[in-house]
Amino acid sequence: MDRWWFPIRSIRWRVVALFIVVGYIVGGAVRLSNYGFIRDRLEFEQENRLGRRLKVLEELTRTGAPDTITGPVMEALLLSPEGRVSLLPYHHRLWLPEDDQEKEGEFTGQWSGERWIHGWGLPGGLGDPATLDPQRYQIRQVPAPDGGLLVAGYDRTGINSELTRLVVVYLATMLFGTIVLLPLVWWISSLALAPVRAIGRTARRIASGESRLRLETATMASELREMGGALNGMIDRLEGQALAQAAFTADISHELGNPINTILLQAQLAGDPQVSADELRATLRSCGETAGRMNRLRESLLQLSRADATGPSDFAPIDLEPVLEEALGNIRDLAKARQVGLECQPSSLEALGDADLLHQVLVNLLTNAIRHSPAGGTVHMEAQSTQDGAVAVTVRDEGPGVAPELVPHLFGRFRSGGKKTGRKMDGHGQEAEGNGLGLAICQSILVAHRGSIRYRPGPKGGALFEIRLPGVETETG
Repeated sequence: MDRWWFPIRSIRWRVVALFIVVGYIVGGAVRLSNYGFIRDRLEFEQENRLGRRLKVLEELTRTGAPDTITGPVMEALLLSPEGRVSLLPYHHRLWLPEDDQEKEGEFTGQWSGERWIHGWGLPGGLGDPATLDPQRYQIRQVPAPDGGLLVAGYDRTGINSELTRLVVVYLATMLFGTIVLLPLVWWISSLALAPVRAIGRTARRIASGESRLRLETATMASELREMGGALNGMIDRLEGQALAQAAFTADISHELGNPINTILLQAQLAGDPQVSADELRATLRSCGETAGRMNRLRESLLQLSRADATGPSDFAPIDLEPVLEEALGNIRDLAKARQVGLECQPSSLEALGDADLLHQVLVNLLTNAIRHSPAGGTVHMEAQSTQDGAVAVTVRDEGPGVAPELVPHLFGRFRSGGKKTGRKMDGHGQEAEGNGLGLAICQSILVAHRGSIRYRPGPKGGALFEIRLPGVETETG
């Protein structure tokens, strides 16, 4: 409705406009029906009057009634037919008037073919009935017993005037009704929109800084309760995101502060003229290592930002087997150096996803598993379909696993146990060799895939991470 052909932006005025449109449609339909009924009724009554007069005139003419009888009867029949009398010696029960209200425009007569022989109520200058305007005159005629035509008719001008006045009355009443009811509709629409205005006032208070304030959905109208609940949920999520953003920013500042201070301190020491060449080279190597850690942190933050910005998307079907094999190939040297075996069950399952992003997830999980597996242990990776049509990929190691109190915070950023620490924690809740963003990146990527990642202890100890992806059959079904 928000198009150029509906420019009203106020809901209240839309309600008023809707009332006016519906009122005119309903009122117009009722009045049109009533108008048609009254018009048909008037014409029906006129036709009956014409038929009665014509029948009486025909009977009187056929029986040879004298003009002293025919004239008064015809004159009487031009008045409103409200009662009955018997005319003697002619035994005809006729509708005759009990008042003297003459019906204007009605006439009766006998036409000889050239002129009117007899006439009662004939308009001046009325000529041949066959030439009369049918839009103005309603005519009924029958052959006269002695030749010519017996004619009864009426001038429609009076009826048309009555109908015109009726239309004017209808329009006036509709206009008057609109003027009278418009304030009432305005007031009713204001009452109906009061809960919406209350929601707007509460939202403005929340936007102005009262972040703990929430909408009272229990007292809302049933139509608005769902919207209020959704708004409360959105506000909670936004508040949580704002807190997480602030904490994340503080953590990044902390993470970048230490290496920057280290580089500054080493640069100051390198400026001492008493520093030897070997000490200077060692300082430069330390600065390079610190800069390398900062660069890895930058790359991880960039990957995390890209994963967050991806958002839930629709991906094309891919074969998981090449993705699994390529991920294993990337970490095979690390596993060999740590004396950890790799075991993978080949699978030709198809899932909906992006091969590069899923490769990154698998490399992160496999790297964590290898780092926390003892020498001689084995890292297992397996892909299989689930009962609901999804695809599950599990990575399991034989290490110490994750402490139960750290499990809820595995997918946080620079976090351990929900509290800031001086150490970076990896995907197993242990002190990290990297920057503590691996599982946060995995989770963001899987959210973009409409999938999930979760941790649970392995069946024989160790850590088991399971990722779920939408299967091809799930989407097509």
